[in-house]
Amino acid sequence: MPSAASKVIEQALALPERERSLMARDLILSLEEGEDDPQTEAAWQTEIAQRLEDIRGGRVTCLAWDTVRNRITERIVDKA
Repeated sequence: MPSAASKVIEQALALPERERSLMARDLILSLEEGEDDPQTEAAWQTEIAQRLEDIRGGRVTCLAWDTVRNRITERIVDKA
C-alpha cells in the first residue's frame, strides 16, 4: 500500500513545472525554518565569496540552467 508521501509526490508530479518548482521551494524553506546556525551561515558566506571571486577572476565558467539540467538528466538516464 502506497504511503501518504508517495501519494502526494505522485499528485505533485502531475502539476505544471512552475507549480512543482514553487512547491519544492516551499518544502525546502519549511526544513530551514528556525535553523539559524551562525557557523553554518558564516561558512556559506565564505563559500559564496570564493565562488564569486572565481567567476570574476575567470577561473570558472558559468553555465545556463538548461545546459546543467540537460547534463544531469543525461547522467541519470545513463545510470538507469
